[in-house]
This record gives sequence, structure tokens and C-alpha cells, in this order.
Amino acid sequence: MLDKVKEYLKIDTDAEDNYLKTLITATEQYVSSGLDNDSNKNTALFENAQLMLIGMLYNNRGLTEGKENSTLKLIFNAIMLKLKTSEDIANGTSTNEE
Repeated sequence: MLDKVKEYLKIDTDAEDNYLKTLITATEQYVSSGLDNDSNKNTALFENAQLMLIGMLYNNRGLTEGKENSTLKLIFNAIMLKLKTSEDIANGTSTNEE
């Protein structure tokens, strides 16, 4: 996953590998915490949500640095909702009422 993250962020050096590994672990835990189980963990959608979150955290390291990108946040939230919804449907626990 480190190589994918570095490609996503366009990083060519190893200088920040330890920080990136921390972000990988933290974002995997964060994205997983939004799901009831790991059924979607090995999907491209999960990976994309994780990469987007890593990008947001990497590019906005401090609370006072950078601006929050509301478009990325909306897309990330939509992906998390999709992962959660597809998981609920697979488990038969969808709360969609018609």
C-alpha cells in the first residue's frame, strides 16, 4: 500500500515513509470503523476512500495549515456512505424504507 500512496501523492523519495505508514494504518482503522464488518475492506472503493483520506491528511497536516477541500470531503463521505449501504444490503440490515 505504501507504493500506491506514494504514487497517489506523487512522492518520489523515502524521506516520509514512516509518516506515510502511520497515515496508512490510521486511515485503514478510520475507514474500517465506519463499517459493521470487513466485507468491503478489499474493494477498490475502500482503497479509494483510504487514499483520499490519506491525501487530505497529508496535504493539510496542521489545524492552521491549508484549507479544507469541501469537494474531497463530500466525495469521501459519499464513498463511506456507499460502503456502509452496500454492507447493510449484504447483511440484510438496510434501513431503506419505501
